[in-house]
Formats: sequence, C-alpha cells, structure tokens
Amino acid sequence: MPREKQKRGRRAQEKEKREENKRKLEDDHEEPALKRQRPSSEDQAEPADYIPLDSGEHEEQEIPVADQNDTPFYGLLDTEEQEYFSRAAEVLELNQFQTAEEQSIFVESVYEEAKGKELKIACKEEGNEEPSLSLADMFLQVISELEGNWGYLLTERFASHTIRVLLLVLAGEPVDLSSHGSLVASKAKEGVEVHRIEGQERVVSTKHHAVPDAFMDVLKKVMADMTAGLDDTYLRALATHHIGNPVLQLLVSLELSHFGKSTAKDSRSVLRRLIPDDTMEEGSQSAIFFTGLLYDPVGSRLVETIVRSAPGKLFKNIHKNIIRERIASLSRNEIASYVLVRCLERVGRDDLQTDLEMIIPEVPNLIERSRLTVPRALIERCLIRNIDTTPLAKALQESLDKDPAKRLQQLLEVNNTDGPAEEATPSEKPVQGKPKTSPVLLHKSLFVQKMLEAPGALSELVYSGLIATSTDTIINMACNSVTSHVLQKALTAPTSTTQFRRQFIPQFSSHMKQLALDTSGSHLVDALWDATKDIYFVKERLAQELADSEHDLRDSFIGRAVWKNWSMDLYKRRRGEWKGKAKGLDDKVKALNIGGEKPRTKSKLDLARERYDASQKSAADRSSIGTKS
Repeated sequence: MPREKQKRGRRAQEKEKREENKRKLEDDHEEPALKRQRPSSEDQAEPADYIPLDSGEHEEQEIPVADQNDTPFYGLLDTEEQEYFSRAAEVLELNQFQTAEEQSIFVESVYEEAKGKELKIACKEEGNEEPSLSLADMFLQVISELEGNWGYLLTERFASHTIRVLLLVLAGEPVDLSSHGSLVASKAKEGVEVHRIEGQERVVSTKHHAVPDAFMDVLKKVMADMTAGLDDTYLRALATHHIGNPVLQLLVSLELSHFGKSTAKDSRSVLRRLIPDDTMEEGSQSAIFFTGLLYDPVGSRLVETIVRSAPGKLFKNIHKNIIRERIASLSRNEIASYVLVRCLERVGRDDLQTDLEMIIPEVPNLIERSRLTVPRALIERCLIRNIDTTPLAKALQESLDKDPAKRLQQLLEVNNTDGPAEEATPSEKPVQGKPKTSPVLLHKSLFVQKMLEAPGALSELVYSGLIATSTDTIINMACNSVTSHVLQKALTAPTSTTQFRRQFIPQFSSHMKQLALDTSGSHLVDALWDATKDIYFVKERLAQELADSEHDLRDSFIGRAVWKNWSMDLYKRRRGEWKGKAKGLDDKVKALNIGGEKPRTKSKLDLARERYDASQKSAADRSSIGTKS
C-alpha cells in the first residue's frame, strides 16, 4: 500500500503555516453575501425624479470637528528622556544626598536637561500635577486643626501616641523606640515589626534633624497650650496616669533640652509647676510629691526623666535630700532601683564613692534576691569614674559560696541550663517565634558580663569559676542563648589573660561540631577564632575538628557561616596562608601598609624575570667598561 506523501523540512512547515494563517485571515474578514432583493412594482413604476448631488458633503459634515479650545499637543518625550526624568524624580524623592551642595548640583543638572522640553514635560501625566503643600506646611496644618483639643488628647488612648510623635517632629528629635524608651512604645508592645530592604542594616539615628525655624515657635506654643488649661493638681495627677505620663515625660524633656535649663525658673514651666520648691527639703510639698513617685510603677518613669534632665542645682538637692537618705531601700526595691541607677549615672566621683560605700552592705541581700540592676550600674560607673571595685568584690565573695564552681552556679543559675536551648511548651511559645528567656537569668548574665570588664578581683571571681566548672556544664552554657554571651565575653574581654585561655579553651575540644551546628554555640565558635590568636596549636587542633566535620557543616546554614569565619577553605588548600591569618599576621601587615597598596606575592616566573633582567644589566655594564678601557 503506498504511503501518504508528507512534506519534510523547515521550509515546507513554514509554508504550511503561512497558508493556514492566510485561510484564517480570509475566513475572519469574509462578509456574508447580500442577497439581491427583487424590486417591487411600485418602485419600478415610480422612479426617483431627484437625486441630490451633495450627499457626500452632508456625510462629511457629520464628522465631529475638534473643539478649538482643546489643549494643544506639544509632543512626547522619547524613551530615554522619560527614563531620565523618572529616575531623577526617584532620586529627589529618596533625598539621600551627602551634602546640600551635591543636591543643588543635581537639581541644576535636571533643569539643564529640561531646557526646551518644558511643554512636553507639562503635557506628561506625571509632570502636570498641581503643586501640593510642603511637608512642613502639612505638619503645621495638622497642628492648627488640633488646636483647642490638647487637654482631651493628652489622656486619649490612641491620640496620645500621635501627640508625642508630633512633638518629636517639631523638636527635630529622632522618632525612634530605642532613643526615647517608653515615650513612643506602642509598636514594641504590639509586636509590630518594620520590614527593611534586604541587605540594609538598621541604622539608629541619634542626631537632631534640621527643622524650619517656625517649628520652634509652634512647639513652644503647643506645649504652653497643652498645660494652660490644666491646674497644678490635675497636672500632678498626670504623673501617675498610665496614658498621660509618657506625654508629661516628653514635655519635661523637651522643655529642658530645647529651651534651656533656665526655663525651670519660669513659674509657668511644666517642671516648675510640678516641683515649685528647688530645695527639696524634707516635708515640703515638692519633696512629698517626689517621694510618692519613687515607688510608683508609672510615676517613677517621670522621676527618671527629671533626674536625667533637671538643672544641676535641682539634681544635687534631689540626690542629697531624697535619694541618699533612702539609698538602701531604693536599691532593694524593684521599681525605685531604676531611679537610683539614673542618679548613679549622673553623680560625680566623690558622690559615687560615698554611694558605693552605702550600697555595699546591701549587696548580699541584692544577690540573694536577684536584684542585680544597682550592682551592675555600680560596676559600670566605677569603671568610668576610675574607682576601685575591690570592696564590691569582697562583698560579693562573702555573700557567695567558697567553691568557685558553686559560686558561678549561684551567679548564673547554670543548673537551669541543662538543655542545649530553651524549649518552651506549645502553650508558652511566643507569637513572634522568638524563644522566651528568663528575665532573672538575663539580668544575671548581664551582671556577670559587667564583672568580666572590671580588672582585678571582680573579674577573677568569674574566671576562677569558669575554670573549675565541668566540661558538660560549660557546653550546656555555650548552647544556651543567654549564658553563651558570658563565655564569649570571657574569651574576648580585655581582662582575659593568655594563661586563662590556655586552661579554658581545651574544654571545647571534641565538641566543635556540636557547637558549630548550634544557633548559640556557633557564636562561641566564632569567638574562639580571636581568642586563640596567641595559642596557635590549640586553634589548629580545633580547626582540624571542623575539617573532619566538613560534610555536616556544609549541609547547615549555621555551619556554613562557621566554616567561612574560620577560613576553612584556606585551611584545606593553602595551609601556609591560613597559618599566617590564624596567627594574626595579616592584621599586622595591613596595619603596616595603611594607605598603601596591598603587597603582591611574586610568582616564580616573576622572580626568574628579575634575575634575567639583573644578569642582562650586569653584562651590559661589563661590556661598557671593556669598551671604555
């Protein structure tokens, strides 16, 4: 049976496609044939005796004519011009210029590019918008609309947050949670996270923003209007109001920081109305009001703000007549201790020495009750003021066990860190996915880290305890997200000696794989790189353990980070270069070549070329000498 003839080849297939498309096109455009109608007898009998000749003219007149008042068309920007002006608009909107001069140069270049194209840009949809209010005018307009309602808005649940943000913007202060603490805290309490662009680090700005001069006048007027309709009794009641207190803190802080300390003498100022008597003598109205706020969970926040921002004369009277007389009870109280910490941050060296002597008898009780906020602040301020911490170390040693290992257990509660990490029960798991940590354990970890910064007996209490602790306990501490910071600090602190690290670091031997694959332990492994810079033989032993576990480390995200931080690829391929890097020789070379080019290692071919050039030069010199002779 004969086969069906089939066309082969690319050209035949293309020809078939063209024919098929042509048939489809003809089918789509084919109009149904009009059936010719047979004329009636009446039409045949009465032929048309008048045929208009201007029928075509009437059809042309039916076409709508463009209105003469329409906007004329001036043309369009080409693709490159549209991209340029769109990019320029984005740059101006981001406003990331380093200096004002750089911004003005950029604007001038945009104007230069727009010459002769103004009408085209005006006809463009993006360029013909009506001019809107500036950002400064918008803020001023918002404030004008809120006038007359300040007293109500101060204690309104949601509006108080807006009021605080407006005050911060008018004052040019950065609106940031970390820089203002409880003043703007709604996002932190509600767990709202701000998503940033990937790869960008979060930069907290603490600088004052440049604001128009009119903002200062408006700020002063708004602050005066907020408190003008409130009597002194109601104003003091705001100090213990859970919504009005943050606004009152901000008013006191802005008043003293932006309008000078001398404003505290004005009878109409907020601080003067709260504390009319500067002497703060016992039994006075100001002293009674101030003392009542010390132990209040809401009012103590206002006291912290006053202590931090008050004029020097007022602060000295507060410290002398109120704080020092109650310093023992303040240090024991969970709420008032934060006010005491703010006072310790501001007092001078002599007053700090006196306060230290008065607090030392309370240290055993504070350690027993895990009230470590005041002792930690004492250590920090003593280091800054260059005060000897030996008396504090003796008080700690007397209040703790004589055995160094048990002493560390008392300081850190390492018995509670038997597991590699804190595993919360399903009912206790936080909403945001972050593991919960014990507040007591966190405070103890911060306290021990601060002890490690103090040279002498205070840090020796921790170092001796770490050496005496068993290896299993140390590994559990390393895998705990809180206590691992203590081990990292012990390895990298300036008080850490080579002798201590020689004795302590070998405990991590044979546990490098476990630590490198753990979220918290991996940070300790990274700290071991710097801690073993002067004990190379230990670093090489730990690196070999990581090399033996290469497969497991590369399969883990955390393990790959450890592999990179320890330069393990260099360790496997170029051991000599890794050795120099492990000993810190690269850092020394960089320090010697600061500002110069990086020295390039000469290859064998380069050395051979140099020898050849030297031999050629010497031969030429000998021949020239022979010709002269």
